[in-house]
Amino acid sequence: MDAYRNIKLINSQNALKIVENCIKNNFYENMHIHIRNINNIDLNSLFNNVLNMNNHKLSMKIINSLYNIESKNTFLGMYLNKVITLILNSNNEKQIKICKEIINACNENMLKDILKKHFKNITIEQFNKFTTIFYINNNFKELTLYGNIDLINFITNSGHRYTEQTVISFIIDLLNTNDIINFNILKFIIDNYKDCINTNLLHIVSNIKNFSENNNSYIIIDYIFYLMKITNQDIYKIFKKIIYYGNELLFCYMSIKYFSRIKDFNYFEYTCLFSNPNSDFNNNLIGLAYLKTELTVDKMDDIFIKSCKYKILSSIKWFTTFLSERYKINNNTPIIIQTGTIKPVISPFYMDKKCKIVQNKQTLNENNFSECCVCFENNTCMIQLNCHTSHKVCSACFETAFNIKPLCPLCRADINMNACIISL
Repeated sequence: MDAYRNIKLINSQNALKIVENCIKNNFYENMHIHIRNINNIDLNSLFNNVLNMNNHKLSMKIINSLYNIESKNTFLGMYLNKVITLILNSNNEKQIKICKEIINACNENMLKDILKKHFKNITIEQFNKFTTIFYINNNFKELTLYGNIDLINFITNSGHRYTEQTVISFIIDLLNTNDIINFNILKFIIDNYKDCINTNLLHIVSNIKNFSENNNSYIIIDYIFYLMKITNQDIYKIFKKIIYYGNELLFCYMSIKYFSRIKDFNYFEYTCLFSNPNSDFNNNLIGLAYLKTELTVDKMDDIFIKSCKYKILSSIKWFTTFLSERYKINNNTPIIIQTGTIKPVISPFYMDKKCKIVQNKQTLNENNFSECCVCFENNTCMIQLNCHTSHKVCSACFETAFNIKPLCPLCRADINMNACIISL
């Protein structure tokens, strides 16, 4: 396989030299045959050099010689970007003619992406130049929402009103990217399309895809809530939607950030009763609520009793597994054994981790699972680490070690919590 790669690399470099000689000598006949043998890295370098030459005929010859549609679209986009930039900074009629020819070769999605990029910092004078290149219709004007506030005001003052779909798509795109937030545009949208956003707020929140990686989501949600003066009832509706979709990260965020505004609606009852009754018990959202909020012992008792009343098995199993010293079931009757504070069987440290949990004590004892290899004591809550089946640590020792560095206390291997097994 390595030899095959080396052959392809040599063939690409040879083809690149031939094409470069053809360009140098203005001999374009049959050049396309050699272009097809150039790999993407060398081809990208070649095309950048050709763009710097401002040779339209040669640029289009390279593009049209490509069989790979993805590469063809990439180079068309690069070329169109360059030509549009030249037009915006000059009044070259030749470049306008070239630009129209490139546009005819582009698909609609490519054009939209390129226009969004140029609209961000465009002046009104430069935008008017676009009217000599593109056919200005409503679809074209919708894209200006992705631009700057001056352009948006210019389009709005001309009588155009953005559609509901464009407004919603824009906010969702903003939530799912790491782009710098233009709060002036966001404020303009909310001031002018508040009813539209309010109607679709649940849809917007439920379409956040990169919440864990993107801090923009936190900031934008807070800003929208602030500008719209959103009510507690609306926040509660959104919270229930988050539960319905099982979005744990949003659940934690809403629980911490808006607990004081939604606790009066008894939302923890919805967490355990109406969220995802068939979910894996150790991934139940009750654990996150217990860890992340001001949930009281009395409230936990109430949730346990209601879980039994409505026969929500995943919720019942969660209580009797993680809080077994307090909650029991006897003849389908909920029993609260002790009063006072709740002491979990395993540390809260693990409750929002994706560890596998087993309860087959006989099998575990046969494998000497109950002895910690750090403190050498027999404990009821042991963790089998993913590095080796014989590396078993009690939760207290492991939590101490993990908080220092996520490594095995014995062999110092990296620990993957998803692959660890907790025995109760």
